[in-house]
Amino acid sequence: PAPSNLIVSPSDLTNAAWGTVGVTVTNPYTFNVTTSGSNFLKQTVAVTPGANYTFSFLAKLGTLTAPMYAVYDLTHSAFIVSATSYASQINATTWTSVVVPFTAPAGCTSVSVYVSSNSTGTGTVLATNASLMQ
Repeated sequence: PAPSNLIVSPSDLTNAAWGTVGVTVTNPYTFNVTTSGSNFLKQTVAVTPGANYTFSFLAKLGTLTAPMYAVYDLTHSAFIVSATSYASQINATTWTSVVVPFTAPAGCTSVSVYVSSNSTGTGTVLATNASLMQ
């Protein structure tokens, strides 16, 4: 069978499946970080321990200077991919793919994937087509 996207509502950040703190979602593809350094826009997904995954999304730079992605292991309360800026990978004119490969650690059954994880500064980013594939 073809792999399926594990993300719920991949192109609508207003959907309740996307959790937010310090972030306001202004439309299905734009979020505004309102609390610098203490914010997130994430979705929590069940995973298979030891499996390889690719988290990806399309993004365009708005007014936020340092948007950061991350992947967090909820089972062990530890980051698999720590907060990493993707500002240099995107621009304000074209949708650009941000790709984050990771392996679920042994025993890990649940992860949170972050389009924004404690991003620095305040401002907007556009994001859509989020995907988590095994």
